[in-house]
Amino acid sequence: KDKFDLSAVADGDVIDELKLFEGDFSMVVKDESTRINVNKCGLTLTSQAKCKAALNALLSCPAEKEYLDRKKLNPAEVVANITDWVDNNTTVEEGSGQGSETDPYNNRVPKTTVKNSFFDSLDEMKVVAGWDSDMHKIFSPYLTVYPLPIEELTKKSGGSFLLNFNTAPRELLNCLF
Repeated sequence: KDKFDLSAVADGDVIDELKLFEGDFSMVVKDESTRINVNKCGLTLTSQAKCKAALNALLSCPAEKEYLDRKKLNPAEVVANITDWVDNNTTVEEGSGQGSETDPYNNRVPKTTVKNSFFDSLDEMKVVAGWDSDMHKIFSPYLTVYPLPIEELTKKSGGSFLLNFNTAPRELLNCLF
């Protein structure tokens, strides 16, 4: 198949270029508000508490808890590592089982340091201590990093934890409630 790259076309020429295109377009639109936004674990204490509670609930569902037990991972430690990665401080999160935020990354090659900022993509979670490709495959359908909650950060809002319960997957709702 030939690649069709509209980003290489000047704005005024897009329509002309599309007229030359023969084929189909495919697009998937997803409601990101049906997922837990892990970036909210780095906001205000209220938002952080809600995010951590939702992640703990997701990781503690019976089948998921059994999976984590087989991997010798504690849900609270995994959530603490996610929070340490995304929060904007260097204080180790309670429950992480670490002496500092950098402890789980000290022996990594290449050298890894805690970001202390928002996740840019969901794949970035694979760098977090305790989170690997297998975990990513299982849990990423219930997580998001979009939209970046910058507006909440600048407003210093109460950090509402919004999840669209009308369209959220039943499996996620079962874990949360």
